[in-house]
Amino acid sequence: MRSIAAAAAGLIVLAACLEPVEAYPLTLEQRERLKRYLPRTFTRLEAKDPVHVTLLGDELASGYTPVESAWEQENSLFTYPGIFLSLMAREFFYPASVRLLNPPEGGTEKLTEYLGNEIRFENLATRGGTAYDGLRRAMSDAFLHGPDLLLINFGVHDARERIGLDSYKRALQLIIESARQKQIDVIVMAPSWTNEGAGAMQWGITRRYAMAARQIAGANGVMFLDPGRHLVRWGGGIDPDTHPVAAMEIVGDRMKRIFYYGEDGLRPEILVPGPDAQRFLGQSLFDELLDGPRESDFSFAGVAVHGTEGKIRVAVSIRNQSRDRKQGTIGALAVGEGLVPNDPAKRFEVGPGESARVEFTYERPEIGEAGDGEVRYFPLELDDEVTRFPFVLEDTFESELVDLPLRIGPVSISWRAKQFINVTNRMRAEWRMRNGTSEAVTGTYQVGFGKAASDPVSFSLPPLGDKDFEAIFPFEPREESEPFYDELWVQVTVGKMTYRFRRTLEASRDIALGEEIPLRRREATAPPSAGGNPGGAPAYARFEADENFLYAIARVGDLAIPDRGDVAALRFSLTVDGRSSSEVRSFGSVAPLEFYFRANGGLGSLAALPIGCFGSGYDRALSAEGLKGFYRVEGDQREVIIAVPRSYLYRHEWKMEDALSLLGVRLELSVADPESGPGTFEARETIMSHAPALVWNGRIVSRLDPRDARSLATLRLSRQPVRSWSIRVF
Repeated sequence: MRSIAAAAAGLIVLAACLEPVEAYPLTLEQRERLKRYLPRTFTRLEAKDPVHVTLLGDELASGYTPVESAWEQENSLFTYPGIFLSLMAREFFYPASVRLLNPPEGGTEKLTEYLGNEIRFENLATRGGTAYDGLRRAMSDAFLHGPDLLLINFGVHDARERIGLDSYKRALQLIIESARQKQIDVIVMAPSWTNEGAGAMQWGITRRYAMAARQIAGANGVMFLDPGRHLVRWGGGIDPDTHPVAAMEIVGDRMKRIFYYGEDGLRPEILVPGPDAQRFLGQSLFDELLDGPRESDFSFAGVAVHGTEGKIRVAVSIRNQSRDRKQGTIGALAVGEGLVPNDPAKRFEVGPGESARVEFTYERPEIGEAGDGEVRYFPLELDDEVTRFPFVLEDTFESELVDLPLRIGPVSISWRAKQFINVTNRMRAEWRMRNGTSEAVTGTYQVGFGKAASDPVSFSLPPLGDKDFEAIFPFEPREESEPFYDELWVQVTVGKMTYRFRRTLEASRDIALGEEIPLRRREATAPPSAGGNPGGAPAYARFEADENFLYAIARVGDLAIPDRGDVAALRFSLTVDGRSSSEVRSFGSVAPLEFYFRANGGLGSLAALPIGCFGSGYDRALSAEGLKGFYRVEGDQREVIIAVPRSYLYRHEWKMEDALSLLGVRLELSVADPESGPGTFEARETIMSHAPALVWNGRIVSRLDPRDARSLATLRLSRQPVRSWSIRVF
């Protein structure tokens, strides 16, 4: 009977959330909430004036469906942002509801035939979109039509592509700032659940980003809505006699209904919610818009400490704020891929006003041997003030999310500087040490780069305090021009315990015009201690420039390129940061130009020319016709030439033969898999100029994303070779 009651309670919750709500009048609390967070939009809604809403996000919001019969492909009217806006239109008596301004070709722009006032909806979300893509659009065309409200919904692919939380937060911050400079209201939506990740409950991959999005929204005073907090309710409640691990398995299995597409959904989906979940989310997020987040019967606190062998122990305090005795199960989700709970679920029982304590131990996966012979563990976040631990709790009747951002004691490290430029004979490391305890901490630290290490240095930190440190190392430039990779670490000793915090760095020599640089396979872009093997370079490239063009030229060398007839066999990607020299090498969003060529040579085709691809501030729509790519095949000589017009790089000062006139650049050459289908391009082999990424067994563990302008190498518009290097920490 208990299990039947728990399941029925879960169904009642879902049914209640799907019931239609009566529109208007708003309560006083709802009005105050809307006036606080959406002052411009609320004023226009009350006046029945036209409202323009712009969406920046990924395919979860854009309208993509993995099952064609579910809804109209790429039409966001059928996904939770569109449903959310249709409920807004109904609440404020807009009889024509929502008009999608840019529907798919031949697609639906309205779901009603009524005439009258309407909400105009501009969908700029894209498949695979990340916060970098949102930043690029925010700095170019996102606000061309004067939106009243901006919806921001990124994080799924940021998590999947291992974009650092510091970069994710920084991009969100800049998007919000760009919107508010134009008095545009902003709603930040957290990334939804995805059914993937490490650990027993494979649901935790996006939660760090959801917590980070909440932090940025709160710091800017903009509205934050969290799809994950609503969808977790699909887990329902579990019979209290159930084993805790089994209870969390049941919750996870129920949550898979989020991705149910009916009998047509033959392939399991892990990213895009199905039709029922889309409707549920649209309604739930609109309810949260009006009434705020649901209150929990519990409050939570936690303490995290470093253990031995890379382990981290977390104690969670669960306080019952209700008048009833509570019992249930709390399950720990993995923190990304780097912290995996080895005891995933615990039972608890707690009386009214009382607290219960449960403990979890997390392990960091081993990723090989470090340069000093010690075990190398999966790295923690590069630069985040806390570690973000997610949990799922069920209390016999329903499930809810628990997010605990915690400092790890006794100390943790965040790397303040991720990039160093104009390095010749010395390199500076900068980091922040954080006290994760409520007591003062004293100890010693050492810092190391490659084979060099400092002597122990004493330090002290106040309770929960921070302190910045730096160290100078001798830097030994290499004669060859290719990048090299090494380790940077800080070792901290507190009492009898010693902890070593490791990062990887990439050093690349600044490039002069005409200078040849090697293109290497990805496995060469790792330090030898992490399995790196530079080997021979299969191709070489160089840059040239004149008053009218920037040229990227690659000698293909010994690459075996399959003859696929009229289908592309070779892809050449060129990324350029064309901002002014004072901005190049700073944080910003860029996008590659991707040219495709047949094996027998000839003119290439450009896949697209993304607006803003040359960096922040490039807001003009440029014609792809102006960019030229040619693959020349003459006997054994094979060469790809890309020409970018100087006029397209209009934000750059373009001072020829001036070593201080800089561009950011990256090259990547991919050979098609001959087995890939007609009209498709699946890479069999890829070589590149450089890649700030830690690769282990063919898998990227951490990296500086190639869409981040800081990841690019420095090109100087001069033929005079230089001895300066750029260093990136990741």
